[in-house]
Amino acid sequence: MDLKSGRSDAVLAEKVSAKSWLADNKEGFGIVGDEIDNDDNIAIAVRKGDGLKAEFDKALSEIRSNGELARLEQQNFGQ
Repeated sequence: MDLKSGRSDAVLAEKVSAKSWLADNKEGFGIVGDEIDNDDNIAIAVRKGDGLKAEFDKALSEIRSNGELARLEQQNFGQ
């Protein structure tokens, strides 16, 4: 997987798949941030200590607070 080899900094994945992968790849990886509230159960993984997590959390918080996330969910998922 590109995350494990270092070619990717983060992965957006369905929760069950992410937890299954993490069960075999615990060292240095984990699920970060809040779950996206929909029926698809998506998770995002970044390397522990990676500065990308803080940037991602900030951007996610911003689009939640300004309504952009809700608009995108409605547009793409009908929720």
